[in-house]
Amino acid sequence: RDILFVSRNRNLPCPLVGWEQGRFRVINNAVYTEQGQEVGVTTGEQLAFGAYRPLPQVVTHNLGDTTLTFEEAQGSEKAALPDKVQPSSADSFTKFIRSLVQQRHTAQQLATVSPVPSADITRPIHVFATKAEAPPVAAAPTQGGGKGVRNPAEEQLLQQHDGDPLFKGVDRSSVKSR
Repeated sequence: RDILFVSRNRNLPCPLVGWEQGRFRVINNAVYTEQGQEVGVTTGEQLAFGAYRPLPQVVTHNLGDTTLTFEEAQGSEKAALPDKVQPSSADSFTKFIRSLVQQRHTAQQLATVSPVPSADITRPIHVFATKAEAPPVAAAPTQGGGKGVRNPAEEQLLQQHDGDPLFKGVDRSSVKSR
């Protein structure tokens, strides 16, 4: 079972909020991230993440007739959940999310939310073919960056720092924008 957070379902190629961050897996009643990282909830009502678990449901992906199996890199981090944080069960995770929604929205706001239909997983996915195009011609670099009014103080700082716009170690309070 998966718990999905979606936005504009059926209208986007990937409606998951934050792509893979919008999917939580429920495996043996424990909740994991898309990548198999343990999920818990702290006493301060924050999500906490623990070790990655190379569970078969996480590392095996079937794409049509092709099966892909991911392997864990050597030396990958094995951090545990913080002290006093228990792994979330499907029920405790659902209660946590329900509580967050109720804290952030009034009953009146929640009453106006209409259900979002799920995408039909039995329907094929169609991707329109793209048209081949020549790569863009590289634009000549411009001195001073983007469009708009140029700031002389900023221009001077750019020159002093070999065009590096980050001005590492420079006090920017003296550079006033227009």
